[in-house]
Amino acid sequence: MKRIYLSLPITGHEDTYEERLQELVKVADGFARYKKLEDADFGGYEIITPKDVAYSVEDRIKNPKYTDYLLACLEVIVDCDMVILGDGFLCSKGCKIEQHFATSLGIYVTDEAMINLHGWQA
Repeated sequence: MKRIYLSLPITGHEDTYEERLQELVKVADGFARYKKLEDADFGGYEIITPKDVAYSVEDRIKNPKYTDYLLACLEVIVDCDMVILGDGFLCSKGCKIEQHFATSLGIYVTDEAMINLHGWQA
């Protein structure tokens, strides 16, 4: 199974986060279908969001800080096959850290704009 982590700015965007997250999930689903990741040969794919990670942090840590969330996301990225960066990632300290971390590990990284530009959606 291929694991896709979605990275998108949260801090300062809390009022639009849920809407932007759902849009990025649609983009990631389209990209995965375009790359035929749902085929049996690949065993399907799983999309992991920062929201999923936040729930696990909040279950483990009382009054988590920003760094607790970021470190938990980095732990998840280690086990992912690719990272898709959402629009606005260049203005987000956390997204840039996630991008650098993933590329340093040799994990495939692309972004929402690139996927849309190239029509990499089924």
